[in-house]
Amino acid sequence: YNDGESYDVSVTSTTGGNFEDLDTSDTATVTVSDTKDTTTLTLIAPDDVDENSTKVTYTLEVSNPPQGDLDVTVEVNGEEIHITIPDGQTSTTFDVDVREDDPYLEENDTISAEIVDHDGGNYETVSYNNDNNEVIIKDDADVTDVSLSATITKTTTIDVTNVGEEGSYTIKAYDLNGNEVSVSKNYDPNHSGFGVSSNTSNEGGSAADSELGSVYSHGEWKSEKLVVDFGDKELLSIDISFAWKNSNEKAVINFYKDGVKVGETIYDHGGSDTIDDVLTFRPSNGEPFDSIEFSAAINDNYTDHDYLIHNIAYKEVISDSTEITDDTEEVTFTIQTSNVPDPSKYDYINTFPTATVEVEDGSGNVSTYTVKLNEYGTGTLTVPSNGEDSLTATVTEVNGNFEDVNLDDASLQLTVALPESEDDSITINEDQTYTLTTDDFGNLSDDITKVRIETLPVNGILFLAGVAISSAAEISIRDIEDGKLKFEPTEDTDEDSSFDFKVSDGTNWSAQSNTTTIEITPVADTPDASINVTKVAEGTADSNNDFAVEIENGDSINNIGTSEDDIIQINKELVMNDRVELKEGDDTLILNKDINQVSLNLGEGDDEVIINGKINGTNNIDLGSGDDVIRINNIVTNNTHILGGDGKDTLYLDGNQSDYDFNWQTNNNGMIEGSITDIRGGGTIQYNQMETIVFSDGSYIGKEPEQVISTEDVYDVDLNAALNDLDGSESLTVQIEGVPDGATFNTDVLVDKGNGVWELTISEGERSIDYQDIKMTVPAGTEDVNLTIKATATEAGNGDISVETNSDAIPYSYNEINTINLSESSTNLLFTLDVSGSMNDSVRDSNGNWTTRLDIAVESIKSTIEAYKTNGETEVNLTLFNSTSKNIGWMSADDAIAYLSNLSFKYTDFGWGRSGYLIQYNNQDIDDLDSSSGTDYKDALDETMEINFNGHDADNTVAYFLSDGEPTEHENYVNSDRDSTIKDWKDYVEDNIDKLYAIGVGSGAEEDYLKIVQVQDGDEVIMVNDDSTLGDELLNTVNTTITGDVSDNIQGGDGEITIDNIVVDDVTYTKDDFPQDGISLDGDGTFKFNFDDGTYSYSAKSSEFDENAIKSFEVNSSDEDGDTTSFDVTIKVDTTPNDSAASTLSFDEPNDTIDLSDITASNIKVIDLENDSSQTLNLSLDDIKDIVDSDDNELIIRGDNGDEIEFNDSENWNKAIDKTQIEGEDGTFTEYTSTTNPNISIFVDDDINTDL
Repeated sequence: YNDGESYDVSVTSTTGGNFEDLDTSDTATVTVSDTKDTTTLTLIAPDDVDENSTKVTYTLEVSNPPQGDLDVTVEVNGEEIHITIPDGQTSTTFDVDVREDDPYLEENDTISAEIVDHDGGNYETVSYNNDNNEVIIKDDADVTDVSLSATITKTTTIDVTNVGEEGSYTIKAYDLNGNEVSVSKNYDPNHSGFGVSSNTSNEGGSAADSELGSVYSHGEWKSEKLVVDFGDKELLSIDISFAWKNSNEKAVINFYKDGVKVGETIYDHGGSDTIDDVLTFRPSNGEPFDSIEFSAAINDNYTDHDYLIHNIAYKEVISDSTEITDDTEEVTFTIQTSNVPDPSKYDYINTFPTATVEVEDGSGNVSTYTVKLNEYGTGTLTVPSNGEDSLTATVTEVNGNFEDVNLDDASLQLTVALPESEDDSITINEDQTYTLTTDDFGNLSDDITKVRIETLPVNGILFLAGVAISSAAEISIRDIEDGKLKFEPTEDTDEDSSFDFKVSDGTNWSAQSNTTTIEITPVADTPDASINVTKVAEGTADSNNDFAVEIENGDSINNIGTSEDDIIQINKELVMNDRVELKEGDDTLILNKDINQVSLNLGEGDDEVIINGKINGTNNIDLGSGDDVIRINNIVTNNTHILGGDGKDTLYLDGNQSDYDFNWQTNNNGMIEGSITDIRGGGTIQYNQMETIVFSDGSYIGKEPEQVISTEDVYDVDLNAALNDLDGSESLTVQIEGVPDGATFNTDVLVDKGNGVWELTISEGERSIDYQDIKMTVPAGTEDVNLTIKATATEAGNGDISVETNSDAIPYSYNEINTINLSESSTNLLFTLDVSGSMNDSVRDSNGNWTTRLDIAVESIKSTIEAYKTNGETEVNLTLFNSTSKNIGWMSADDAIAYLSNLSFKYTDFGWGRSGYLIQYNNQDIDDLDSSSGTDYKDALDETMEINFNGHDADNTVAYFLSDGEPTEHENYVNSDRDSTIKDWKDYVEDNIDKLYAIGVGSGAEEDYLKIVQVQDGDEVIMVNDDSTLGDELLNTVNTTITGDVSDNIQGGDGEITIDNIVVDDVTYTKDDFPQDGISLDGDGTFKFNFDDGTYSYSAKSSEFDENAIKSFEVNSSDEDGDTTSFDVTIKVDTTPNDSAASTLSFDEPNDTIDLSDITASNIKVIDLENDSSQTLNLSLDDIKDIVDSDDNELIIRGDNGDEIEFNDSENWNKAIDKTQIEGEDGTFTEYTSTTNPNISIFVDDDINTDL
C-alpha cells in the first residue's frame, strides 16, 4: 500500500552525568521510504455455457483487499462496465446476458471480457490478469414434440330424396311475402330438384309455382327464399348443382354465421334447362358459415327468375375418435409441432417447413406424403377411406430447423369400429316375470340392430314372443323394444341368474361377449288385512247380558217383564193398542222400531227406556216409581204423554234445544211440567212430574241432570290379518293408524305408539289375527274417524317386507239451517213486451176459447202484478216494442193494470204493398210504434236501458222480457254475447235488476235469441209453447225460492258418498220415487231435491204463511262400504217484515278487545270479526238480548283464526256437540244456547276459540 513516513527525535529530559549545564535542545529527523509492492487483478470465466443458461457469471479477484471500494472497469465485447470490489474484500462476481434460448439450430457464440482500468484500493502498483476471459455460448438441444390427430368425415348430399328428412340440416321455404311454406320437389330426371311451393303465378309474371323464383308485382320486386341451416356445424365451402335455370336466370346466394351475413352476395348467372355442373361456393372473405340463403335475382333487366336446386353437398365430421365407421369417406390427419418452425428460415411462399408422413392401410400398403406446415407448425393430410380398412399414419420426419424433434406421439392407428356394449345387471323380485328392454344389454349405440344370446341363463328361461329361445339365438332390437323378450325365473327360488350376449350393427358382431346378471331378490308375500268400523248406536243391548231378551217380528210382547233387572230389546214396530208392562227391578227397555198409539208402563225400579224409532200417533208412557230415564233418539210426529211419577225422572232428547219449541213451569213439588213441540217432526210431548229435560247439545231445563250427558262416542272395530307365505319364514306385524286423539280401546292387546298409531301385540309364530267388536271410545263429536289397518309381513332372510293396508272411514255430517224470507217487501217490475203483429195471432185460452196472444199476455201480466202487490208496494215500468220501441214509464200497480187493459191491435196499410197490425192504446196509435209491425230486440233493449231508478227504490227489482218470435230487424246486434248491445244490457242488469226472466210465448218463439237476452242464470229461458199456460208460468215466478246443497254437509267415508233417501213429513223418499215436480213440506210450498248432487230448492208464496214456520227434512247417506250418516236440514220460514235496521255489526280494529255491553246497536243478525287480525269479544246473555234481532233471537258470529269469545256468564250457556252449517255462510258453526232463555241461540264460527 502507499504508506511512507518521517519521524522527529528530541531529548526531553536527562538523569545523571553530573553535568553543570547540559544542552538538550538539539533535534534529529528520521525518514522511512515506501517500497513498490505489486497487487494483481484477475478475471476468471467458465470455458462455455448453454444458451438456455441465460447468463455467464465472471469472477473478479484481487490479490490484496482494497482499502476503500475498488472500482474496476471491464470491457465486454467492446462495451465497458464497472465492477466494484468492496472495501476489505478480495473478489466479486458479475453476470453477462447470453443470447435468448430457442429451439432452432444455430452457431456457437463467444463472449470476450478484459480488465482495462481500475480506481481506488490504495495500491502501490496494480497488474491485470486477463488470461481467462473468453466464454463459448453453445447451442442446446430443445425438444420439439410432434403430435398427430385425425378427423373422420363424410360427404352429406341433400336432394329431392331426402330434402324433407331431419338430419344435420334443416331446410325451410318462404313465399314472396315471407310466410313459411312447403318445400317443392320435382322428380323429373331431366331437371330433378327442389324449390318453393307457393302461388307465384297469382302475382303475375312467369315464375313457376314449384320453383324458387322472383316476380315484379304491384310496383315492387319480390323473391321466394330457401334457407338451409346446418345447426352447430361450421362450413367453409359448399358444392351446389342447379337445375332448370336458363342462361338469363340468376341465383342469389348469401352466407350467414349466427344470423350475421358473411362475405358478399354471390350471383350465379345462367345455366341450362337440365341439370347444371357442380360448383363450389364459399364466402368471399373466407370465413366459416352455418346457414345459406337462396333467392332469385330482383331489380334485374330479365323479367322473372326461377330455378331448382338439384343437390347440395358438404363435408360433415362424423367423429374425432380413432374408429372408422362404414360411412367414413375421408380421414384428415393433422400434424402439429409444439414449437412453431423457425420463422427466419421460411417465407411460406417459396419455402416451407415440412413433415414426412407414412400411411399404411389394412393390407400393409404404405404411402409416403410430404406435408407442408404453416407458420403455426400445423399441417393436414387428407386421405380417402372405404370405411372398411384400418389406417395407420406415422410422421417419420419434420423439417423446421428444430434443435431436436420428438416423434414418439406422431403415430396414429385408426381401426374399424366394431359394435360393443357393456356388462349389465337386472334386479327382479322372486317369481317376477321380467320384460327385458334395450337398457338391459349395456349402453347400446343407435346403430345396434340385434343381439345374440351366447349362453342361456342357468336359473330361468328366456322367452321370445312366448317361445323359449335356444343358444346363439339372434333377436332384433325391434322385438326387444316391442316387449317380446321376457325372462321367467325358476319358481320359488331366489338364486341369481345370468346370460352372455353379443351385439351387431348389421355388419359386424362385437368382439367380446358381455354378461347380463339377473339378481333375484327374495320377496315377502303380501298379507291379508281387513278392518271394519261401526259406530255403536246409543242404547244398543249388550248381547252378553244373561237377562237380555230380544223380541222380533211375530214374537209376543205380553208378560215379557220379570222381577229381575231385565234388558229387553224389541226389534219390531209397536202399533195401536200394543202395551208393554215391566215389573220390579232396574229394567232397560230398548225400542228399535217406530211406535204408534202404544202404552208403556215401566213399573217399579230405576228404569231406562230408549226409543230409537219414530214416535207416531198418540202414545202414553208411564215411567212408574224410581229414578227413571227416557231417551228419545228420533222425531216425534204426534201427541205423546209422559208421566214421570215418583223419583227423579229425566227425559233425554236427541235434538238440540233449538229443534224444539217448549214451555214449562215448576210445580210446588219442584218438578217440571209443560209441553215440548218437536219442530222437525211436528209432534208434541206433554210431560208431568219430571225433574229434568236434557237436549243433545248439553243444554237442559229443570234440575241439573244427575246422569252426565255422554261425552264419548263408541265404535266397534273388527280386525283381521293373516300371512300368505308357505315356508313359514315371515313374521306378522299389525298396526292401526289414524286413531283419533283421546281414543281408548277395551283391550290390552293394542298398545299406543303415538301419533295416532296403535300396535297389536302378536305372539311369536302367530300367523293370523281375528278380533271382533273391539270397542274404541273417542270424545263425543270426534269427526273424520278413518282407521287404517297396516299388516306387515317381514321376510326373515333379508328383512324384505310386504305391506297390506285396508281402511274404513266413517262418514259424518252437519245439520243445516236455511232461511226463506217471505216478509212483505217492495218490488219494481220491468216488463219489456213484444207487440209486433204476430201478437195479434188467434190462440186458445185456458178455457179453450179463441182469443189473441196479446190478450193472454196482458191478462197474465196483470195477474202477475196482482201477485206482487200481495207481497208489498209494487211499481211497474212498461216498455213496448215492435220494429221500434216505446217506454211508457213508471206507474203504480193499479195504473199499469189499467194501461194494459186498454191495449189492442189495429190493421194498418203501410203503403208500398205493406200492411200489418199495429198496437194501440185506447184505440189510438202510440207514438214511436206506428211505422212497422216487425220485431227489433236491439231497440227494445236500448229503450229498456233508458229506465231511470231515481226515486224508485225497492227491496227487489224483477224484469220480464216477453216475445213470440225472433227479431226481424237488427238481429245481428243481438245474436251473440259479444255484441256491444248485449254487453251493455248485461252491465245494466247487473247494476239494476235482481232477477231477469226471458220468456218465449207461443210455438213460434225462438229460444236462441232469448238465451242471448237472458244474461243471468246460465242462459236459462222460459219457453211457453202453449199460450194458454202463460199465466201459470208467470205466476210461478212470483214465488220466493231458496236453494241449498247438502253434499258439503257430508264428510269422511270411503269412496263415493251416496244419498240413500230423505225423510220428509214422516215419508221416506229415494231417487227412484221422489216426484219430479217436487212435494210440499207439511202442505206448504214446493220442495225439490236432487239425489245425484245433493242440491235442493224450496219455493213458497207469502200468502201460504200467516206466521213464521219451521220446515225440515232428514238426509240419510252412506259411503261405498255401507257406513251411514244422517243429518237434519231445517228451513226457517220468516214472514216478519223486513227491518232495514237489522244488519251486520263489523269490527275492523286489529288486536282489539270488544265489550258488547258498550255497543248500543240493535236488531243485529251477524257480528263479523273476519279481518285477518286477532280480536277478543266479551259478551253476556244480557248483551245478546240487547243487540239481537228480536224476531228470531239468533245471532251469527263470524271470525277467523286468532279470534276469541269470552263469556262473562258461562253458566248461562250450553255448547252443542254437533256442528251446524248455515246456508249462505262459509264453514261450520257451533250453537250456544241460553240455559235461562232457551229461545236465544248464538252460532259461533268454528275458527273462533271460546272459553266454554
